[in-house]
Amino acid sequence: MFFDFSSAFNTIQPRLLGDKLQLAGVDHHLTTWILDYLTHRPQFVRVQGFESDRLLCSTGAPQGTVLAPFLFTLYTADFSYNTPSCHLQKFSDDSAVVGLITDGDDREYRGLIQDFADWCLRNNLQINDGKTKELVVDFRRCRHSPPAPVSIQGTDIDTVKSYKYLGVHLNDSLDWSDNTNALVKKGNSRLFLLRRLRSFGVQGPLLRTFYDSVVASAIFYGIVCWASSITDRDRRRMDRLDTLTALGSSFSERLLHPRCVKERMNTGYIKGFEADVGTRTTHHIMYPESAMDLDNSTHLMLFPFKIQDLEWLTKAFTTGFYGRSYMPVKANIKANKDLVMVINPAFMRYVHDVWLEKEKKGRYPSTGFMALVLSLHICDEVHVFGFGADGDGNWSHYWEKLKNKKLRTGVHPGNREYAIIQELAEKEKLKFYKGW
Repeated sequence: MFFDFSSAFNTIQPRLLGDKLQLAGVDHHLTTWILDYLTHRPQFVRVQGFESDRLLCSTGAPQGTVLAPFLFTLYTADFSYNTPSCHLQKFSDDSAVVGLITDGDDREYRGLIQDFADWCLRNNLQINDGKTKELVVDFRRCRHSPPAPVSIQGTDIDTVKSYKYLGVHLNDSLDWSDNTNALVKKGNSRLFLLRRLRSFGVQGPLLRTFYDSVVASAIFYGIVCWASSITDRDRRRMDRLDTLTALGSSFSERLLHPRCVKERMNTGYIKGFEADVGTRTTHHIMYPESAMDLDNSTHLMLFPFKIQDLEWLTKAFTTGFYGRSYMPVKANIKANKDLVMVINPAFMRYVHDVWLEKEKKGRYPSTGFMALVLSLHICDEVHVFGFGADGDGNWSHYWEKLKNKKLRTGVHPGNREYAIIQELAEKEKLKFYKGW
C-alpha cells in the first residue's frame, strides 16, 4: 500500500511537532528556535509590482527549503511498525505498508493500514484517497480471485499493476519491464536535446558534460536496484539509447561489462606482484587509513566508515587533512578528483543486514566483501581473487608479513563472508579463485 498525502509539508502542526521534539529529548532552545521559524510567517502575493495584504501563517513548513522534509520526518517519526510479516516503510512524505499475507490471513496488514490512517487523522495529515494505491504481488501458482479492496476513511483504494515509488517503477510481476519502459522513454527525449546540441556544433567536453548531467543521470537512476535483474531484451534497449558513438558509453559497456571493471583493494601493491595481480586497475577501493596515490585514469572509490572519512576526502584534495584516527592517515592524496566515487553508507548497512543477516560475530562487513556485493549488483560476471585466510585462520595481505598471529578476521565476520562466497561460487553466481 503506497500512501500519498495532500500538501504534506503544509500540514505540519508546530505545536504537535514541539511536543514530539521534547519527548525525543531535543534541546529546549533548539525546539524553541524551530517553533519560532515555523510560526507567524508573513506571506503575500506580488504580481507586476502590486502586492496583496500580508497574512501570518503558523502551519506547515516553508516549501522548497532543506529543512522542510527533515522536519516532516521528525513529525512522523513517532509512528513505526516492523514485524517479520508486515512493516511500514517511510522516506520523508513517501510512506508504504508492506505486508506478507499467508493462507489468506490479512488481519495484521489491514490493521496496520487502519492504525496508520487513524494516526494521520490525529496528526492533521490528510491521506489523498485518489492517489493512494495498492500493489498486490501474488506468489500463488493457481489463479485466485483478487483480494477485497482496502478501505480508508470509507473509500476503497484502487489496486494497480504498476506504481512509481521513489523514482523507480515497480509492478505486480516483480520484473523491471515497466521501469525500463520509463527509462527508455525519458532517455530518448533527452537524447533528442543532445542531438540538437550536436547539430549546433557543440562538441567535446561540453557535450560529455551535458550527457553525464542530463541524460545519464536519468537513465542510470536507481541502477543499484535493477541493473543485475533486467532481461537481456531490456538491456539491449538500454544499449540502443546511446546512439552517439562519439561518446563511447553504452549501458553495458559503462556499467555491466565484466572486463571494464577491475577493482583493487586498499593498499594492494602491484609492483613486484604483476604475475599474480596484473597491472590494470579501473576502480581502487579504499578508506582514509588505507589510502594511497592513484594514477590519473583510476577511479577512487571511498567506503566512508565514519563522518571524518568524508571530511578527509575533501581536505586530502585541497588544504590537507590533519585529523586523528586509530592509525596514521595521509594528509594529501594524488588522484583524479573527477573520478572520485563515494559509496552510500546505506549500502554498507544493506550488506550487513541483508547479506550477512546481522551477523553478531562481526561488527560490520569487510571492505572486500562489500566490494564483492557491489560488483554483483553492477556486473554480468564477477571473478574473485585473493579473498580468504591463511592456514591459521588469519586474514593477511600478499604484500606484507602478518605481525599479529591472533588477529583472525578482526572486527569482521570473516567465516560468514567466506561461506557466502563459497555458496555463490557453488551456485555459479561468481568465479572464486582460491590460489591453491
